[in-house]
Amino acid sequence: MVILKKRCLTAAGVLAFLLAGAAWGAVDDGDFLRLCRSGSVQEIQKALQEGANPNAKDSNGMTALMWAAWFNRDPETVSILLGAGAETATKDDEGNTALDYARGKGNTAAVKALEAAAGVSAKSGSGEPAPVDSANAKDDGGKTAPDNAGEKAKEDAVPVPETAASGDATGAEEKKPVSPADVAAVPETTASEDAAGAGPVQELPAAPQPEAGAKDDGGKPAPDVAKGSDSEDAVKELKETAAIDAAARDKKLVSICKKGSVQEIQAALQDGADPNARNEEDRTALMLAAAGNKDAEVVSLLLKAGAKVNETRKDGWTALMEAAAFNRNPKVLSLLLKAGADTKAKNKDGRTALALARAKGNKAAIKVLEAVK
Repeated sequence: MVILKKRCLTAAGVLAFLLAGAAWGAVDDGDFLRLCRSGSVQEIQKALQEGANPNAKDSNGMTALMWAAWFNRDPETVSILLGAGAETATKDDEGNTALDYARGKGNTAAVKALEAAAGVSAKSGSGEPAPVDSANAKDDGGKTAPDNAGEKAKEDAVPVPETAASGDATGAEEKKPVSPADVAAVPETTASEDAAGAGPVQELPAAPQPEAGAKDDGGKPAPDVAKGSDSEDAVKELKETAAIDAAARDKKLVSICKKGSVQEIQAALQDGADPNARNEEDRTALMLAAAGNKDAEVVSLLLKAGAKVNETRKDGWTALMEAAAFNRNPKVLSLLLKAGADTKAKNKDGRTALALARAKGNKAAIKVLEAVK
């Protein structure tokens, strides 16, 4: 009986040690997100060592990595989170990734780190990050993930001191490591046993929460992570930034379609310009190219990029009408017709493309359009 009590006390002591370590090591997700917002690299590293979740999220799905990429002035914080296992592919409720936030904020160093982590520099043949076979994944030592998990469990196991002599009436037992699961199964000891041995497991204080009206280092109200107010502002700003960038790209495309080269148009499209973008006169990129660009390849490039051939201006003009009236290269009209341009469409003056070609004396266009059955 004495031996059994000693073993229970020993196990209780181990349990108290593990529970204390786990409690002190746990870091509240909200506290950690606030730290990623404005904390130093050292503070974030310390929190991660104490058990902070590198993939913590707020109520808007914005992760610790997104907070660091958008708010933190030190791009090294992003690298620290990546090294701790932060996921790059996770998206917030609006479908944005940490890379989107870094790009939207112009955080160049963070962009490079995230691109490297996402496999941009080591893509598979499809152009996407190479897939990972999680079932057979190997670490640097050549072991599979399950093997590593097993090794980690062994490392975390706490050895229980031998409490019985070899001649113990209950039989000698071989000393072996006790895992947290084993300790959890040990029956609770009584108060008298606690007093005689390990002592009661004391409740540890909860993580401190910001006081009402608290300010951050910049003098701004501390972010309310539970409500996600800061992340909502970040998402809103990201959208506004993206809209401004998109408008600038579209404006550049429509400004060069009339006289630009294939290479210039291609670069603008690759940069994300909308092939159906319009200028202040309500003319699409295709209309502008059809009217003034002598290189039929520019028209072909826009069509392949998704430009709609039968879009109309407010006055009813189409790309085919623009080409019929102003472009002397018959190949441009042929490309538009091949793409499905409507020869019977009329503008607000009731004129078709052929009527406009005749009015402008565009003999090459007249010949092409008259040949259409």
